[in-house]
Amino acid sequence: MFNFKNINFFIVLCLLLTIFFSGIIFPLDFFTKRFIETVGIKLSNIDSPFIPNITLKIDEYPDNKKFQEEKFKKDILFVSDEYGFRNFRRAISENKSYDIILNGKSNIFGSYYDQHEMLSEILTQGCACKVYNMHGTHKMHLFNEKKFKSKVVISFFRIDELYNSDFFINIENNFSKATKYDVFYSQLLKTPFLYYLRSKFKQIFLKNNYPKPSYITRNDKIFQESKNKLTKYSSNLIKMNIIHIIIFHPTGQQVLVEKFKNSFDNNSSDMIINLPINNYWLEEDSHWTKYAIKKTSQAILNNLSYKNSFFSESKITNRKKTKDYEDWIKIPENPKKDKYLVNYLLKYF
Repeated sequence: MFNFKNINFFIVLCLLLTIFFSGIIFPLDFFTKRFIETVGIKLSNIDSPFIPNITLKIDEYPDNKKFQEEKFKKDILFVSDEYGFRNFRRAISENKSYDIILNGKSNIFGSYYDQHEMLSEILTQGCACKVYNMHGTHKMHLFNEKKFKSKVVISFFRIDELYNSDFFINIENNFSKATKYDVFYSQLLKTPFLYYLRSKFKQIFLKNNYPKPSYITRNDKIFQESKNKLTKYSSNLIKMNIIHIIIFHPTGQQVLVEKFKNSFDNNSSDMIINLPINNYWLEEDSHWTKYAIKKTSQAILNNLSYKNSFFSESKITNRKKTKDYEDWIKIPENPKKDKYLVNYLLKYF
């Protein structure tokens, strides 16, 4: 006799297996629309922001769901290094160090942009020097390695990010790189198929009624705590003879920016740069424009030229003629892409 109960049980079992193993058995980007969803590490005890040593060609959509249509889709390249930061895997000599290190969040790791369009790459070409993308962390122990003892550290913030207590983490902690087991476990926990279903449900039933971003209430105590954390981080860099530049992304909260600038100890930072608001933000996405990236790179180099002769126009011009610079910016034309998690794990671990 035909047993419907067994069939129903089998269907439910298949559905559950699909949900819980969707991050393992399907292509990495099968259910996702942004690389942060695809390769982001979501384990609280792991500091690697993305899966380490991975190369992906992925379709990237805007984070504004009203614009998640085919015409706004971008085909982008994503490459991460051994720490899980979004950098091309360029080899650096043991006795040398990066010239500039960038700190920040989604604008710095290039959300909605190809690897070649990130600020770190534009700045690399502009200064003819070695720029490292260390987004999402301020852990000072990385500077214990020779290659991270840079000439300059640049910190990018939106003013409201200073009020997020999780943004500034304990600089004394050790950095926990994601292992193959962490990557596997993180993909398992993400259940991208379930995320996909939830996203579709919102798209159908909520339509365009998406909540606007809200900001937490700010008070003098929170403001002082944020300033103290940034002051401590900045002071540690300056003790190591590293130039520290703070840049605030322009927002409608310029009053708060001015308050922070006026209250910040000048001895704790070499300079604070404000950027123009015009033509800065994309309409379809919450991140900055290519124009803003270019202008930011120019503002950085203009200010650094007065602080260190290494960044003078003449020395930059001379460096661009060297073989060292040509070798540094050279990227493999067709890097091998990782599509399935299993292949990635076998290849890199």
